[in-house]
Amino acid sequence: MLDLDFDVPADSFLWDIPAMSPPDGVQSNFDNPTTLAGPIKVLNGLMPALAFIALGIRLYARAISTANQKAGWDDAFCVISMLGSITHTVLLYLSIESGYGRHLYDIRALSLTEEKLRIKTLNDEVYIITLLSIKISILIMYRRLFGIYKTSKRLINFGFVANIIVTFPYMGVAIARTIRCNGINALYIDLCLSRSVSTTVIVFAVFNTLLDFYVLLIPIDRVYQMKVAKKTKLGVIAIFMIGLVACAMSLVRLIITAIKFDDEDVFWTAASISPYTIVEMNLCIICTCMVFVPQVVRKIRGQKEPSPSAKSFGVSTESSGGPPTIGGGGYRPVNHSPAPSKNESKKSLHHQRDLQSLDSWDTPATDLNFLMNHDEGLTALPPPPRTHIV
Repeated sequence: MLDLDFDVPADSFLWDIPAMSPPDGVQSNFDNPTTLAGPIKVLNGLMPALAFIALGIRLYARAISTANQKAGWDDAFCVISMLGSITHTVLLYLSIESGYGRHLYDIRALSLTEEKLRIKTLNDEVYIITLLSIKISILIMYRRLFGIYKTSKRLINFGFVANIIVTFPYMGVAIARTIRCNGINALYIDLCLSRSVSTTVIVFAVFNTLLDFYVLLIPIDRVYQMKVAKKTKLGVIAIFMIGLVACAMSLVRLIITAIKFDDEDVFWTAASISPYTIVEMNLCIICTCMVFVPQVVRKIRGQKEPSPSAKSFGVSTESSGGPPTIGGGGYRPVNHSPAPSKNESKKSLHHQRDLQSLDSWDTPATDLNFLMNHDEGLTALPPPPRTHIV
């Protein structure tokens, strides 16, 4: 990791000095070294491609949606996340060309120029920004889906604040490392030493993993409480549970980093974590776009099916000229029953809110209608009162 102001002759012995002394009994291999680049290249090509396809499906679903279901801030942050993933992919390929994935003792010290090292450290910042953008996109989508519920809204708002509080300090450390940890002087800066790097990475990874699981559990709890058919409920939960794999990748990254805390062979150690980083980042993007797949599939097939919530709750779409109604024939009940009790009224309000959460974009809810095989024109109930539900 030298920073020289003069050209070294090609036949100079200096080119045979490794970036790190090899272990006892091991000889440096500059020409045909062991490397972890293979799996990284495969995943680095496959996962961003799948994420890009998923984003395309999401944007296409927005394009064919009705006017009140057009793109929002959650879509914008999802696009930013995809751009971050592509940038991460490019920087990772460039890092591999510089020896990333090899043991440092298999890399010529003179080949690690300041520019090449900066590319490696810059990728950390891209990862941080991409991960934050993904989580913001997910939380905004949750806000649209479950914002009518007071408890869910509080959990979502806490998610916003917690992610920003955790991300910004680590981002500052990453920027400082990019600026200062280049060239021979990096050997004498505490911020650039392997122990300092591992400490900051582990602290961020711990909070990041906890927040991953926190964000994952917000919709599962709310959907589980909804008064909808069990099959429908399990289908929605299954979509969100795809994010469990991304959480697992985050946990694996944390474990590997902790195990290799003091390892100074940074190119090899970091490369052993990269596959999990790639899967985590792109799978989060894919997960946020999965809710749009059913709508696109129905569009391709030319199908238009009635709402499962309509089937489950007796919502009729056969009224004369008006909007769909409960039991048919307008918004008034068909049978005039005695006034409901207080408990029955509360259950009815929850029932209405669940339907609105599934069927309406005009309330803070959003895209579960794509999951539920809903008719775009179906609105099961008139807009509910403005009050929130716990």
